[in-house]
Amino acid sequence: MKYNVLVYPNITFGRNIEADSYVVAVASMIRNLNAVRDDLRFTMLLPHAVDALDMPNVEQIDYALPTYPNTMRAHFDTRAFIDAIDWKRRSFDVVWSHLPEHTSAIRNVFLNTTNEKPVFVGYSHWLEIPENTGYEATLLMHNLAGVLDMHTCGVNSEWLRDLTIGYGDRYLSHELADAIRGIVKVQYIGIDMPDPADVDDVEPEPGLIVWNHRCSAYTGFNDAVKALDALWARRHDFRVMFTLDKVDRPYVEPTTIDPNDYRRSYMRTLARAWFGLGRAGYAPWAVAVMDGLSLGVPYIVPEGGCYPEVVGGMMPVYDSKQALIHHIERMLDNPAARPGMSTNARNIARRFTFANRIGPYSDMFDDAIAALPVVGEKSTSYPRIVELAANGATKADIMRVMGWGVGIPWTPYRTRLRADGIDVADQPTQLALA
Repeated sequence: MKYNVLVYPNITFGRNIEADSYVVAVASMIRNLNAVRDDLRFTMLLPHAVDALDMPNVEQIDYALPTYPNTMRAHFDTRAFIDAIDWKRRSFDVVWSHLPEHTSAIRNVFLNTTNEKPVFVGYSHWLEIPENTGYEATLLMHNLAGVLDMHTCGVNSEWLRDLTIGYGDRYLSHELADAIRGIVKVQYIGIDMPDPADVDDVEPEPGLIVWNHRCSAYTGFNDAVKALDALWARRHDFRVMFTLDKVDRPYVEPTTIDPNDYRRSYMRTLARAWFGLGRAGYAPWAVAVMDGLSLGVPYIVPEGGCYPEVVGGMMPVYDSKQALIHHIERMLDNPAARPGMSTNARNIARRFTFANRIGPYSDMFDDAIAALPVVGEKSTSYPRIVELAANGATKADIMRVMGWGVGIPWTPYRTRLRADGIDVADQPTQLALA
């Protein structure tokens, strides 16, 4: 029997959603969940269809969402959300929210305006803390409130879990801070190792550096460019690829990634790099760094954040512009060290393959399913619902025959029907993406 999972998005790279880190991560999560279980159906809310999510158990639903990070986190359109979930004809057992800032609003809509009572789980890809943003105001309290409305909230590292708990201790009551401790679990974002057939003919090019992160202040881009500018002032034996934005610098190596075969083209471009630079500033899990490591590309990474958990002392670490320049020069001047570092890079990536990391995600869904409400044995309506469902009635059919609306929760009946081997079909939504 299948469980319906509504996946709420966190898209911040609207110019190319296929390259958005949320899309890359969640597509891998779903593929790897599919490898270990076959009882989940995912409904994705997205502004347009995404090739990476084209899977038999994934449906993509039209849902407009601004993608500038601050606007996206602040914006919730109740009417658009109600239209997207189409609750009179569809059921959701679990809501998997990747945007804690919206989770309390999502939960409010479900519990107060529908007859669906799903269990809420989630993922917090980063924490919008004052130290990390240039905004005069942040949505940190919305993030913490959303986490509190979840049964489980995954985070990408022990470092981020400790950070979340620390801010809970600072701003919440003892009772709520203790709740945060129980809700937040580490779920490492894994990596899918590349298909050798896609990249084995690509040779790394000496002196070619890659910056495969966004060219924004919060990624440490400005500081990285200052270091590269200073280095270019005294030597011209390196080039730099920027994979997500155009940068006007004399050392830039132009790159073109095929939008019609984005992932393969991107990985082939990345495989050319002699080494890469890890994003700095606020340092959540860097999917981009894991992409490079899986190809054997060594990375120079900033001190702190989640990087000690990722690289474990196997990659160069810097804590200043001078240290970054020093490590770049060592990589340029010692080509004989590159093969050993490449082996270390691949070994790091293998530790974090999704095959090794998907267990906590699957456990989260098992725990959520176990928490679903179920109607009791004394229900006088249940036999009639069994009769209707066994004859192929959809949820909308049953609601119409029973004369039920928002006032009578449907989820407990659906849970018991499933336990009795009866799966109630949804009707297709009007907002499905082609």
